Amino acid sequence: MIDLKGKVALVTGGSRGLGRADCLALARAGADVVVTDILIESDPELEKAAEASGSALSQVMASQKAVYSEKTSSEIRDMGRRSVAMKMDVTNREQVKAVVDQVVKEFGSLDILINNAGTLDHMAAVENQVDALWDRDLKVNLTGAYNCSKAVWPHMKQRNWGRIIMMSSIAGSLGGFGQASYSTTNEIIALARAARRHGGIYASHMRNEGIQIDQALNELFRIAREAEIPAEVSHLKVSGRNSWGRMRRVLARIDSARATGLDVTADQYPYVAAATALDASIPTWAESGGWDSLLVRLRDPKTRARLHDEMAHPKGGAESFFYEAGGGAGVLITGTFQDSLRYLQGKRISEIAAARRRDPVETVFDIVQAEGGHRTDAVYFVMSEPDVQAAMQTWWVAVNTDFGGVAPDGPLGTQSAHPRAYGTFARILGHYVRELKLFPLEFAVRKMTSLAAQRVGLKDRGLLAPGMAADITVFDPNTVADRATFERPHQPSVGFVYVFVNGQKVLDHGAITAARPGRGLRGPGYVPPARRGR
Repeated sequence: MIDLKGKVALVTGGSRGLGRADCLALARAGADVVVTDILIESDPELEKAAEASGSALSQVMASQKAVYSEKTSSEIRDMGRRSVAMKMDVTNREQVKAVVDQVVKEFGSLDILINNAGTLDHMAAVENQVDALWDRDLKVNLTGAYNCSKAVWPHMKQRNWGRIIMMSSIAGSLGGFGQASYSTTNEIIALARAARRHGGIYASHMRNEGIQIDQALNELFRIAREAEIPAEVSHLKVSGRNSWGRMRRVLARIDSARATGLDVTADQYPYVAAATALDASIPTWAESGGWDSLLVRLRDPKTRARLHDEMAHPKGGAESFFYEAGGGAGVLITGTFQDSLRYLQGKRISEIAAARRRDPVETVFDIVQAEGGHRTDAVYFVMSEPDVQAAMQTWWVAVNTDFGGVAPDGPLGTQSAHPRAYGTFARILGHYVRELKLFPLEFAVRKMTSLAAQRVGLKDRGLLAPGMAADITVFDPNTVADRATFERPHQPSVGFVYVFVNGQKVLDHGAITAARPGRGLRGPGYVPPARRGR
């Protein structure tokens, strides 16, 4: 283990998750640790407000109190290291400077910064950034990283061991796209090269699917080229009313990239609405520090007003699900964590706002706050039918449900869902093949089977041939149809007679059998336990 005895480390977002793990690891290596976070104890005002509104937020905050910064700091002191917990919002540069000055005064130095608020999007080291880059207004959640780093660096740059380590918060964050979007292109290229060595592919949720989709495609092509890896555009779409009609241009650009030798394909689901979390509507910079930090920012009137304006009037090419869906009328709540909010499922934000006599954006904020740190699922009507059909007619675009496991009853049926969870394949076979005659049946079946299996390296699946696994679906092309709707998504499709998995019948005329032959599928990079570490 590296010896950090005598070093002083400051960790942002250090109260929980990855930040907390960093704090304890540094202490075990001998460092003294300053644990900072936007909240370092339970917030009585926040709890009081939550109780008044009838939400479960106060219970959430109370349950998290045990893992806030002071407890982490106490554990470090128990190891014989110096440690203090300090409240600090990384997006507030003056507050950061004050904290750093206090740390240097009390500890005598500051040698290591673990900035758990995001990663830099530049190749150059932090210490080489010019002031113009430090001070610029970044469009994603990097402002906090810059503010914090610029305030800390002057105290470290003359020390030989001084170093700033940038990382995005994973376990201690909101998770999802907000955090993943912090990764730099070079970071992704390095990971893609590692995946390529093990037979993997680069499947990308591109950075932008709206007015900046060309820039996102440029990045995907660069990653595929420099990592020499096959690339897949996950759930290909053109998002937002201002971008509708651009799908054929996007397809042409991918065809051109393929003509140069890049192995680029895509997949899609046959619906005009996307699904993700309701908080994905909120600008990602507000997520810095995790859920509790977001909730704190939503309580601050000035910050809330800024978020409201950015959601309603995005600038500079920023992607806003709320705006691209046409506002509250284009956002449908499909799942809530809190039982008290289940009545919202199946309703649009515009309906909820009207019933509450509330602004639609403020209604989004209210629901996120009422969930108290838990995900609200939502559907966003951001696509046009002609764009969906254009992609579907393309031979290298496979089929993707882009949804987890669901069931009409039991624990997997307690929350609402996107109809694509039930209807994706049946909708293509029934609506687009039989009714619209958009393409032949064989064309559709290939997109659902062999194309998908070959793309992820499943060599024994996707074809009916000797030696292949007997995964077989028998359906009636004259009756197959989807029944799931956005209002009533938990409805199985019809027209499927039999389903066989690994040669055993698991569906018989709509009835599930007792057979359970399914097994986890492993790609080309799988290494058996006995061979690992060799």
